[in-house]
Amino acid sequence: MNEVDFVKNQIRNISGPKREGPLMSFILCPYHPEKTPSGRINHDPSKRGVGRFKCYGCGASKPWNELAATLGLERMSKYGFPKSGEVPVIPENRFLESLFEEKKESASMEEIDLIEFEPEINKQLGIEKKWRGFSIRFLASIGAKIAYRTDIQRYYVWLPVYVRGKLSGHILAALKKPENKAFPSYLNAPGVWSLKKGLFPFDYAVDLMKKLSLETLIIVEGPRDALRLILMGYPAVSMLGTHSWTDSKSRSLELSGVSKVVVMMDGDAAGRKATKFLTTGIREGSTEASIRPLKEFFRVKAIRLWKLEVPEDHSESAYDPGNMPTSLIKELLDPCMV
Repeated sequence: MNEVDFVKNQIRNISGPKREGPLMSFILCPYHPEKTPSGRINHDPSKRGVGRFKCYGCGASKPWNELAATLGLERMSKYGFPKSGEVPVIPENRFLESLFEEKKESASMEEIDLIEFEPEINKQLGIEKKWRGFSIRFLASIGAKIAYRTDIQRYYVWLPVYVRGKLSGHILAALKKPENKAFPSYLNAPGVWSLKKGLFPFDYAVDLMKKLSLETLIIVEGPRDALRLILMGYPAVSMLGTHSWTDSKSRSLELSGVSKVVVMMDGDAAGRKATKFLTTGIREGSTEASIRPLKEFFRVKAIRLWKLEVPEDHSESAYDPGNMPTSLIKELLDPCMV
């Protein structure tokens, strides 16, 4: 058994939804809460680091043995999996090679061609006038484009994250909501940018806040949540993950003139954990704060959607800023904006 077969066999022992392919697999990241797999495990023998794990949600990057220890799987030998039983060669410059390996991994996610929205192209992709409820004209106004991932030959909507005029990262959004939960709706660009500057759409939301002569910003989970609130006239940003927050994000908002934040997470279990994390600074399963709570930077209002009485014709999962009734959003947010 070679190292590729070894890794593939071990991946089959991982529980939960996953998406397996010939060159890589996606699993639920064990380092942060999530519903859809965003953790990639490489098993492409043409690239160094077979078994290396990379999460495009929280940015965690681990060699196979560290991931295996976390998930209770079998480890490889210290310097790789011996082929045909021979003793593996230990490269003298392995540390330097690992640095180049990281760069290659980051570059692989950037193998994209950006295409402007055009009627004929939009029609072929099934987004002739709208993408998941948002007009193409509105998406273009925030800098969105069509992205073609050349490495996996798949199209996405490219959502840029500009922070004070500088492109800090991007999100690749599926053209349609995936029917198979093993396929992620969003892929963040690689790197730790999403933890430090991952607020979408930061500049657009701050500009809207200032145009309305406000100092209040709303923090939500997903990109669609933020876009819907913005269309309704509420300055909002997505934190790009239920635990994707650092003090640098708080400082960025503070420097942009924000004095009050409204935390409006989804009404599910993940939303509860995210609200607790932002308001206390303590991650789920920990007893010590890993960030300064938002109240040390701003006045804070937390809207707990899970405490609302859900009408019979609505599922509990529908209670999030991207799907809940417009009238209810206004009822909840209008008093917070003064």
